[in-house]
Amino acid sequence: MKNRVVATLFSLFLVCGTVGMYFNRVAQANPIPFPVIMMPEEYINATISLGDHGLAYAEVDGLYPFKNIGYENVTMYYPVPPNSSEITVMMNDTVLEWKYSDGNYSTVVGEFPMIEWLIDPAPDSFEIRTHYSHLIVKDGSYSFLYAMGTGRYLESYAKQTTAYVSINVSKDLASTERNMDLHALRYDKEASRWLWNPVNYTITQNDDSWLISLTKTSELFRPLVEDLLVRINPCCTVSGANDGLELTLHVDKTRITIGQVVDINMTLRNAGNESIHLVFGSSQTFDIYLQGRGVFARWSAGLFFLFLVWEGWLDPNQTITKTLDWNFFLYNPSSFFNFSGSEFIPPPPGMYTLSGYCVGRSENLSMPRTYGLSIELMLPDINHDERVDIIDVAIAAKAFGSNLGESRWNIEADVQEDGTINIVDLSIIAKSFGKTF
Repeated sequence: MKNRVVATLFSLFLVCGTVGMYFNRVAQANPIPFPVIMMPEEYINATISLGDHGLAYAEVDGLYPFKNIGYENVTMYYPVPPNSSEITVMMNDTVLEWKYSDGNYSTVVGEFPMIEWLIDPAPDSFEIRTHYSHLIVKDGSYSFLYAMGTGRYLESYAKQTTAYVSINVSKDLASTERNMDLHALRYDKEASRWLWNPVNYTITQNDDSWLISLTKTSELFRPLVEDLLVRINPCCTVSGANDGLELTLHVDKTRITIGQVVDINMTLRNAGNESIHLVFGSSQTFDIYLQGRGVFARWSAGLFFLFLVWEGWLDPNQTITKTLDWNFFLYNPSSFFNFSGSEFIPPPPGMYTLSGYCVGRSENLSMPRTYGLSIELMLPDINHDERVDIIDVAIAAKAFGSNLGESRWNIEADVQEDGTINIVDLSIIAKSFGKTF
């Protein structure tokens, strides 16, 4: 009778498990059950880049070395994202035939279908190499998931498994390190929800991309049980030039919750070959305009600046940089005079255009203004029922005081996206209370 094992290889991490195993007698001195397949380590390499029409793609390669003790044939399962293409599977130097199985693997971003293949006969040791590519769907941010937590399905595994992960992210998608965050996710059956935990990783860079490197080791005599999720928040920059001056506006995201404080970086650069004399009439250097949905608003509206005339020279390629923070609330000047309402009111949700302007002046030169950047302002609708009501407040209140990685922390309630749920998040929700899409 042939021994047979069904092993599971789960992208982005591969693990192996057994069903219907036939066990032979072994000496009591042997500490390893017989038969068994072990995978003590795995190697994952992924490249995330921007393609045509603003679409992001991932190319994923996996290397999984196995040790086989006692099995003559092995069936393996491997989940891939739903829109995967260019799927190949190799054992050592041999291309294996694969097909889609009937099973799915559940993740925080949806169901992953699984492919399967048969190894018959199964060598004592062998390497499995996998490759596939897939489109990364953008839903506010680009989410790339590797199914690292499949060990919870296994009946046998190596003494310890170590995963070595390298992910290249194009700077066309993430211009700064702040545009990326990594989480390890584990499903809690008792709480019926996913638990988000921080991941230790390092980032290095070259001219065109960021390299994310991490090593994840399971507990002793335990498999890996957490998926790996990389989120890339879209980074957007718009510029405008006039008479040798170039103005650039940069934000880290284009989908923004109304009331969330966002840093907007403004940079004025002398793109010419001669020094330029600039004069400013106050402590204000830049302004930002918000247009759309019948709204025209300025960042500076309702703010006070020091009346301080100052001037200076901007040499070739020299810059002036300021970071302005804005929650996109609109100044209501009527409230200042008749106390009829709040001084700042939230705008309606929808699509808007954001542009920057330099408020200085220079003799015979016009100040530049950037082109418009499309952004979407959204309500803090935590449960996604297209309204902000007491249910949203209750969800945030339940998670109040929690931090990223703790069991009570809820990513949806972290409206300010700073890793903690506090009075700032509740305040943002309260200011839009009663609003609907």
